[in-house]
Amino acid sequence: MSLYPSRTINDLPEEILIEIFQYVYLATANLDLELGSSQGLADPSLFPGCITKVCKKWKKLIRSIPHFSTRVIIFVDEPISLSSLQDRFSVSKTLLIKVFVVRKDYEATEDTLEKGRIKEAMKALVPHVTRCQVVVFDVLHDSSLPRITYFSGKAAKLRTLRMKSRQYGTAVPYISQQPTPSLRPNPKAFLCPRLQYLDLDGRVFVMAMSIEGWAESIRMLTKKRLTVCNLSPLADFNLDDLLTALSQLGHLTELKLSNVELDIPSNIGGSFSPLFIQNFELEGLKRNFLGGFFNHHYNKIDVSRIILDNCELGLIDHLASWHLILRTFKGRRYHRICQAVERFGLHIENCPGLDDSLIIALSNFCPSKDAFFANTLRQLGIVSSGPVSVKAIKIDESELENIGLGACAPQSQSPPTSSKLTQPATTPSSPLLSGDYSLMAWSIEDLEMIDAQGPPPTVTLLKGVETEI
Repeated sequence: MSLYPSRTINDLPEEILIEIFQYVYLATANLDLELGSSQGLADPSLFPGCITKVCKKWKKLIRSIPHFSTRVIIFVDEPISLSSLQDRFSVSKTLLIKVFVVRKDYEATEDTLEKGRIKEAMKALVPHVTRCQVVVFDVLHDSSLPRITYFSGKAAKLRTLRMKSRQYGTAVPYISQQPTPSLRPNPKAFLCPRLQYLDLDGRVFVMAMSIEGWAESIRMLTKKRLTVCNLSPLADFNLDDLLTALSQLGHLTELKLSNVELDIPSNIGGSFSPLFIQNFELEGLKRNFLGGFFNHHYNKIDVSRIILDNCELGLIDHLASWHLILRTFKGRRYHRICQAVERFGLHIENCPGLDDSLIIALSNFCPSKDAFFANTLRQLGIVSSGPVSVKAIKIDESELENIGLGACAPQSQSPPTSSKLTQPATTPSSPLLSGDYSLMAWSIEDLEMIDAQGPPPTVTLLKGVETEI
């Protein structure tokens, strides 16, 4: 027989239990949930659910500490109790909160109850939006998203606002049992002077830009990132309005446009809109819109990176960027887009229409309407694209020099001895190899066709890293 009675964790003093809960809270407090996938919010090990579901005593202890309840997760594919939600918001008192209105299941194709549940969630959220740091709506139907004008007041600490849907243009009928009263507690405009991360459905973005003072409240902020998705032609909002709106937002570290298609007014060429955008990511854009977007604005700062993902490529007059990344492009009009590239790097990924013509054009020493001429190009990456042959890449010494594929280090250093090239070039002879560094870094992987005789060659990159072709 034991001399000591059996003990459980519940026999610990409440002060000790709270200290243990504090360690669990700190372990998950800095998780990147506001910008990451919403599926992680359904993890049963996430605090405080991992504690409150154990027993009533632990749930009571959690509720006694306000900062333990500053993350409010609302699942709109489950029944919602308005009184329960209001109670959850009240537990955190006046502390800053992070609110996530999401789903556990995104596999469903239709949810006729989602819109009504979101309306209930909004009734609980709206009175507390001014103390939010993060507000995320990641729902199934775009028709379920609430109007951003339902929010009001100054959300002085709000840094992340995401309002998006997984399905676009899928209006689901919703029959309310009674008229929905106004959700705005007061008529003050919704302003967010510290907002830095915006991921908005197209209609939400258009409505936000119509709020008086909204754009001006964040214009002077730095490191802003904006995503606008699923924006189709509207009677009172066209490409010229989009460019004007982006100009009003001031400096953007990154702009992502996904599945945006707007009308191009006939008078858009009258004046160009000045933008301050450092990086672009453009996804699923049509040829006319893409050309109109770039041809009718000018950027007042250097562009570090442009990503074109599954876009229809057309003629663009000027595309100045340190790096251009092409993804998932099935056509063959690479020269039209690539000949406008300036500066440093070109990366082509998952583009089956690529062939030898672009690679061969790199050896053209003179600017041409039909050839790619970028006299400052230093990096070329080709991944999961083709067919590109080794003959086009040019294996012998003279041809290697012509396309800027050298194995030499900076001219002040000796060429690396590990190179397996036949005769590594040590002196640049192409405009592509001007300057102190006479090396282009190549990354050529997963090509559909390798037309080589003998063992595959190895290209020595910067810092002596070897890559087999």
